[in-house]
Amino acid sequence: VDTESDPGGRSINLCNFGLLQIHFGRVEEGTAAIEEARSLGYQHIRARGLGALGLRDMWAGDLGPALRKFEQALTEWSKARITSGWVEVLRNIANTALLAGFPEAATELAEHALRAARQIDWGWSAIGAQVVLGDAALALDEFDIAEQHLAQARKEAGTTGNYWDWPITRATAELLRMTGRPEEAAELAATGLNAELPRERSKMHAELAAALL
Repeated sequence: VDTESDPGGRSINLCNFGLLQIHFGRVEEGTAAIEEARSLGYQHIRARGLGALGLRDMWAGDLGPALRKFEQALTEWSKARITSGWVEVLRNIANTALLAGFPEAATELAEHALRAARQIDWGWSAIGAQVVLGDAALALDEFDIAEQHLAQARKEAGTTGNYWDWPITRATAELLRMTGRPEEAAELAATGLNAELPRERSKMHAELAAALL
């Protein structure tokens, strides 16, 4: 990419490539690409890279380092005055809070992220916030609320081909299991055993196992 005619173009490609590598478990290669992108000096890419590295840590269960990177990314996005960036990071902070065992805090943060996503008409991030809200409601045993959020997320995501398909499916299977419908939960979880992303595939295996217990 010609960075003179498309400022930051190469760094965006590197950052996206790095995150994709991490998605598929090639963490070292992904981290190297993201760090190279950040070294090119564009402020929005420094923020994007910090967010990607935060996701890497969050997915690995390193929640403290993940939160620190997300907080740094939030500051960078705010300085750059790019609302979509900090909305994305805010949702990831909400998810980190949920993984750390703080569903109430996760709910508050995800509600903020959802409102902000609606204000800028960013449907993709709004769906993600709905998923976090659904997961948080499940953690709080608020099953009716969880069902509302997950149904809305599914409606906005459509039926197939969206990044959020498997997170919605997994959370819905969990909801079915936790509300006394294990057979339906198992059937739904089984649809995700061949999910493309290894992380989502492993979650669906775990949910299927839980439903079959």
